[in-house]
This record gives sequence, C-alpha cells and structure tokens, in this order.
Amino acid sequence: MTGEAIRTELWTHRPFRLRTAEGISVLVRHPDYAMLSPSGRTLIVFREDDSYAVLAVPLISAIEAAGRTKSR
Repeated sequence: MTGEAIRTELWTHRPFRLRTAEGISVLVRHPDYAMLSPSGRTLIVFREDDSYAVLAVPLISAIEAAGRTKSR
C-alpha cells in the first residue's frame, strides 16, 4: 500500500478497515483518529479508548470500506 492511497481514503471521511499481510485488522473510524507520517510510510491509528496501533504502510495489504476491497 502507499501513503497516497491512505490519504485518499482518509479524505472520504468514511470509516474503513486496514488489513496487514500478517492478518491484523485495524478500524479507522474517522480521519481524526489517524495520523500519517510526512513520508507516508507510517500510520498511527487511535482507538476510542486512546490506545493506538502503529502500522508500516508498505505492509498494509488491503483497505476495506463500504463493502469494497482494494488490494495492493
């Protein structure tokens, strides 16, 4: 996956799910819950309880939103 693909999905303001090659699934509820690094290689996703996940963008294998899947 690329940082630009993540940015594009964040601009939709719709919830989406990220899946990694390892099978980890992370829900991005709203753009306010995610922060992409300036280089686009690292994404931090906050959860409702203020915990967070740090993801390497190149290791994200799919974005799922509104019943569709984009594979890398």
